[in-house]
Amino acid sequence: MRFEVLSADGSDGARWSALVQGLAPEQRDIHFIPEYGQIYGKTYGFEPLLALYGDGSSFVMQPFVKRPLNKLPFLKEQGVSQPYYDIANPYGYGGVVCHTESGISTDDLCRGFNESFTSYCVDEGIASEFTSMHPLLGNHKLLLDAGEIIPVKQKEVVFMDLRLNEADLWKGIHKRRVRCIKKAIKNGVRTERVEPSEANFDILNRLYYQTMGRHNAAARWIFPEGYFRNCLEKLGPQRVSLFFAYVGDEVAVATILIHDFEIAYYHFSGSDTRFYELCPSDLLMYEISLWAKRQGYKYFHLGGGVSSAQDDPLFIFKSGFSDGKATLYSYSRVLNGQSYEKLCSLKKRYEQQVDGKESDSDYFPLYRR
Repeated sequence: MRFEVLSADGSDGARWSALVQGLAPEQRDIHFIPEYGQIYGKTYGFEPLLALYGDGSSFVMQPFVKRPLNKLPFLKEQGVSQPYYDIANPYGYGGVVCHTESGISTDDLCRGFNESFTSYCVDEGIASEFTSMHPLLGNHKLLLDAGEIIPVKQKEVVFMDLRLNEADLWKGIHKRRVRCIKKAIKNGVRTERVEPSEANFDILNRLYYQTMGRHNAAARWIFPEGYFRNCLEKLGPQRVSLFFAYVGDEVAVATILIHDFEIAYYHFSGSDTRFYELCPSDLLMYEISLWAKRQGYKYFHLGGGVSSAQDDPLFIFKSGFSDGKATLYSYSRVLNGQSYEKLCSLKKRYEQQVDGKESDSDYFPLYRR
């Protein structure tokens, strides 16, 4: 078995795409294609890569982004020039996926992959890894079965099963959401899939940032100005859609959807509070699910809340559209102990210099707290 790391460009990118196509249909996903990683290359300067282990006919692969750390304040302001890195999946989901021919043990492949991947990270000085597994693909089971990594349950996410007919989809929507959808229709709210134009991206950005500010969103939920346009540039209009809900001539809600293979994803949204009582978000969510079904997608992934709490308001809203739930697992680990300890030491020293004391946060990795 051979281990290698592919880039997302040129002949490597073409091989990467072919490998995704070589997976079973239920394992193919937009989060695993090279173009998805390229969004984060353009937005943040993170290098999108694919770790690959196998013999051609049977293989394990994991996409990730390599994140340079030297621009973080605690290193930059202490004049640290030695390069440091960590890795993670791009926003959303990652982890391993595999294809095996008959007679090949998936557990053995995953164990071989993990050993080779860990050695690569140690050699590259990569300090740590954080990965969110894909709840609809259930790829955390590959790690559990192989016994190499123990994923941790994070939260539940909501999805709609678009294989149901439209009547059954409607029956699966909870009464409160049904009332809101009917209210929106009664009050003349209309929805539309709009062109991914500069003007429409400006509207999406405006409403998105207003919404993030209104909810005092954590920094991890706030993307840079060009992020949504980068999604379109890298994924193309066949994988990115904008939907607006209108009240009169004004946009009340703007939503960006990403979609490929079997799943459409409710990616991000923004709303205007002036129209909240008219329930435009409810109608738009329902209409998007119908559009995705008619396009042939099997699942509409709504996602979870901003926290793991069952009373999280966003989770409650999404749960009103479906009883379909899946569990999101993640794992984090130190890869290069020497690099990790050095980074933690530098972070603690920086905290002492700036705040007069070390933080008591147990955030992982410690140097990013």
